[in-house]
Amino acid sequence: KNTGDNTPAVIHYELVPGDTVEVHVAAKGGGSEAKSKFAMLNPSDSVIDWVLSAVPQMGAGWCPPGMLGIGIGGTAEKAAVLAKESLMDPIDIQELRERGPSNRIEELRLELFDKVNRLGIGAQGLGGLTTVLDVKVKDYPTHAANKAVAVIPNCAATRHTHFTLD
Repeated sequence: KNTGDNTPAVIHYELVPGDTVEVHVAAKGGGSEAKSKFAMLNPSDSVIDWVLSAVPQMGAGWCPPGMLGIGIGGTAEKAAVLAKESLMDPIDIQELRERGPSNRIEELRLELFDKVNRLGIGAQGLGGLTTVLDVKVKDYPTHAANKAVAVIPNCAATRHTHFTLD
């Protein structure tokens, strides 16, 4: 049953040394969240090919243009958490393009950014040149027989905040 007030909250926490508490908050919309995709790929399968097949299946319900958070590796739930965490990072694809990639994850971000935008889905799914404003990727080690991949879209109304309590 829908609680009618967006509760309960989903809370992820990590215990770390120190005397401060860092809080990251994302008021994630249900429309974009409902378009999340997950797959357990074979080790030889292409993440790029899978993402390029998954994004058109999302339709316009995630309110593009927005961001794509992609988690690769770990277990099924780890991949989803990685994808969600990646959405907390600032939009910086233009800076990355200017300085150039320094590792495989940054190469993957740039390649997916260009290829997803070339799909022509555009704003609100009406067609156009801009479907994503940024693509974020986080990865994690996994069992050699698995390749967990999750993609979670975030609409342009990115409602995030970050603060530290001392």
